[in-house]
Amino acid sequence: MIHDVILSLISEKESHVIKELLTLEISSNFIHPAEMKSLNDIMKIIGQYREIKKFITSYSIYSNELHQLDLENEHPNPQNGFYIRKFADGIEKVLEKYHQSVVELEKKFLRKPSTSLMFIFHEVEKFRPLFEFLMRLINGVRTQKLHGCQILEYLEDNSMHGNESIKEALQAIQKSVYSIFIQQLCQWLNGKFLDIYGEFFIMHVDPLDMPEKRPTFSTQTSISTFQSSEQSINTELWRYEVNFDMLPHYFPKSWAEKVLFIGQTVLMLSSNDSDQNIYDGKEYQFFQKFHHFQDANKLTVINFERTIDEIKMCVTEHLSEIAIQDADLVKQLKLIKDFYLLGRGELFYEFIKGLDPIYGNVVTENAVRDINRIFQVSAASVNVQDDVDLFHFEMLKTDMESFSYENKGLFQFLTLRYKIKWPLHLMFPPKVLDKYNELFQFLIRIRKIQFSLHCLWCYHREKKIEKSSEVLNFRNKLMFLIDNLQYYLQVDVLESQFSIMMDKIKETKDFEQILRAHSCFQANVLSLCFLLENSDPLSKSMSNSMMENPVLTILNKILNLIEQFTAFAYIASSPMTSEDKITLDNFDELFSSFVDSLLKMLSGLCSAPLSQLLLRLDFNYWFSTKNLKQH
Repeated sequence: MIHDVILSLISEKESHVIKELLTLEISSNFIHPAEMKSLNDIMKIIGQYREIKKFITSYSIYSNELHQLDLENEHPNPQNGFYIRKFADGIEKVLEKYHQSVVELEKKFLRKPSTSLMFIFHEVEKFRPLFEFLMRLINGVRTQKLHGCQILEYLEDNSMHGNESIKEALQAIQKSVYSIFIQQLCQWLNGKFLDIYGEFFIMHVDPLDMPEKRPTFSTQTSISTFQSSEQSINTELWRYEVNFDMLPHYFPKSWAEKVLFIGQTVLMLSSNDSDQNIYDGKEYQFFQKFHHFQDANKLTVINFERTIDEIKMCVTEHLSEIAIQDADLVKQLKLIKDFYLLGRGELFYEFIKGLDPIYGNVVTENAVRDINRIFQVSAASVNVQDDVDLFHFEMLKTDMESFSYENKGLFQFLTLRYKIKWPLHLMFPPKVLDKYNELFQFLIRIRKIQFSLHCLWCYHREKKIEKSSEVLNFRNKLMFLIDNLQYYLQVDVLESQFSIMMDKIKETKDFEQILRAHSCFQANVLSLCFLLENSDPLSKSMSNSMMENPVLTILNKILNLIEQFTAFAYIASSPMTSEDKITLDNFDELFSSFVDSLLKMLSGLCSAPLSQLLLRLDFNYWFSTKNLKQH
């Protein structure tokens, strides 16, 4: 019987001899109650061992079969991932001491068959706290349905333990799970992404799923994916994001974003057929450090942070050198200013003039081709031909057939595309270009309105139409406001902020600092152009708690009014009828109200450029004094 008990200690199947012994009433006649209790306690330990082995077996013996099934399945089961298999492998390693102890126990029994149940219980009872702890770990993983990097966080949360043997066991399990984490980390830093179960804290987001941020589990991407075209590089590159639900809490978010940036940089640089070595030959040295971490007694976050910082410094310095020298970063930024921010005023004057005949047409693909042709012709007329091919207009992919340019504005339906020069894709992701398009639409609308007012002035002068002096005076007020607003945008904001950005870029060789300077430039320009949304504290219960900037709201009302007045001024009778005078009075009253609101808002904002705008618009308090007289 004693030998059967010893064999049961490492058997995954229940012994019939012991089962009958525990169930037969006659057993009490020749087994002492104390021995029976010891036997029951031993069987409880054996039961825990079997449960643990059952868990291990489900993820080790059949792991290859599970993996093959998941590869064939369109949506692999995350619960069959690599991390939980390494978790099971780690537990199996922890059980090795128990197996050795049972082997030694059998040897003792064979040497001395009179070994008692009490002695056996004493030998295996010391493993009971370990088994109970392992059972809690396994049940926690099962009940919480943890997978991937979530298991690392779960193990760290359970790492504080007073029992030294349990502490050592947990460290062994952590090392096992960290092996797959380090493998995925090194793959990503080397420009490869393999994560069919969605376990890593870097995820690949499908375009259709991007609003919900759902990872695509069956994703395997390498540098070859991005060698098709410049547009595909910039599209695919930004489908990688940090999945903060998978990031263990002890890793800072800033660290994860650095890892994301390095991987994106390697992918982007590797997309070009060049002999660029992003790590300057130090990749083996860097990656060896991660593998050394795995062999340490205690894995510490500080080691991961230091190594990633070293890698990032190497990558950003190398990338900065390529961007400045090979891609001519300064020239590319000037092109952004010249085209998206209307820095080439003469070009857009000719462009707007060429577009004037088609503003009332319906939006079609043919119209977009005409607009691009007008853009090319305008560039040729002002001798801007070398770089204009990098930019072209496309129609937004929305249902716009029922709208016309007159009702919505031409550039509300168009987007200006920029052919990004390698390797500046990290500097101009789709979100950044969207913001530049937002600026472009705002700036060109003001430039178009300014052009229309000047054309109206020419029309009145050349035709020598005897309009009412009120019409001419009102037109001059509108021209004064638009001209000063245009000067504020182009000089006080764009030229000033661009100069600040270029000074910062010239002072650094770190590409991260260059990115930060560019981000600050765009954010400052958006803010000073009133294009940043404000959070609405009164709409917290609503799904969308953002609202349009109040200054922009007033400016849009003023711009709409000017467009309506311009159309009216061409058709007004000469001399004006009473109805025309009433219409003009309404325009004047609304304009005064809008300007009064605008000046009050600007006076409440603390910014040097905005103070300049306020000074120009209300020079000698002309608007303020007039509004006070009217009230």
